[in-house]
Amino acid sequence: MDDLALIVLNYNSAEDTILCVNQLLSFKSSFHIIVVDNFSSDNSYTRLQDTLGGYSFVDLLQAPSNGGYSAGNNLGIRYAVSHYKIKVIGILNPDVFIPNLEVLKSMKAVLMSNDKYAIIGGAALDGRNQYNPNLSSWNIPSSMDLIRNHFILNHRHAQIPSLKIIGDKLAQVECVAGCFFLARLSVMQELGFLDENVFLYNEENILGIKCKKKGYVELVALDQFYIHNHKNSPAQKPSLKKLISASKIGYQSRCYLCKAYYSPKFLPMLWAVEMVNRLYIFLSYIKNRIR
Repeated sequence: MDDLALIVLNYNSAEDTILCVNQLLSFKSSFHIIVVDNFSSDNSYTRLQDTLGGYSFVDLLQAPSNGGYSAGNNLGIRYAVSHYKIKVIGILNPDVFIPNLEVLKSMKAVLMSNDKYAIIGGAALDGRNQYNPNLSSWNIPSSMDLIRNHFILNHRHAQIPSLKIIGDKLAQVECVAGCFFLARLSVMQELGFLDENVFLYNEENILGIKCKKKGYVELVALDQFYIHNHKNSPAQKPSLKKLISASKIGYQSRCYLCKAYYSPKFLPMLWAVEMVNRLYIFLSYIKNRIR
C-alpha cells in the first residue's frame, strides 16, 4: 500500500481531521497520509501540528491561501507525486470515516485491475448509518439539469443516478462523490488534476465530463461502505451575509461549468435562478428572525 497517498483537506475542522487521521493510522498500513490545512481562519494548523506532527506516515502542509477544494487537494497531490512513488491518490474529507483497511485495499485492487478505470468510490452511509446510493454518485448534468439543479429548492440527491452493473458488486457511474474516492494517478495527471477554476462545488461534474471524453470509467464499489458524517445543522445559525456568500460561490462555480463545458447561452438562465435563490434566502432569513 506504499504506492497509495490519501489527501485529507482541512479547513477550520481540526477535530474532525484528527479523528479521521487517527482512524487511518489505526490500520497500521504503509500508505501515506497528507493533511493539507487550507489556510484555516482558526487555530487548526497549530492543533494539527501538536497532535499529528510526530507521525512518520503523516505529512502536514499549510496552503499559502484558501484556494478552495480543488486547489487544496491539488497541493497535496503534487506533494505526494514529488515525495513518494505513488500510483493511486485518495481524496478524503475530514468528516469521512473509513471503517477498516479492507475498504481501501479492495477499492484500490479494483481500480488497478483495468487501465480504463480512472476513479472509484465506495457506498456512502450518512451520519445515521443509513445507506443512500444518491450520496455515492450521480449523473453528469444535462443542459437542463445545469439550470434546474441550481434552484435552491431542487434536491439533486432526490434524482436517481444511473448504475451500470459491470461486475460482482461493482457499478459504472458518471460522477463519484468528492468526499471520498481513489483515483489512478496517471489519469489525474492526464486530466490536469482537479480544476482549480472552481472554488467549491461541481468538481465531481468536471471530473466526470473529462473522464467520459477521454474514455475512462468511474466506478462505485457497492460492497465497500464508508460513513460521511456531514454536518448540515451548525450549532449557530449562519448570518444572512454568509448564506448569500455560500449561494454566490455555488453560482460562480456553476457559471464556470456552464462556460467551460456546456454553452454560454445558458448563463442568463443561471443568473435568473440565482436571483430567485437569493430572494428565497432573504425571505427565509427574515421569516426565521420574526419567529
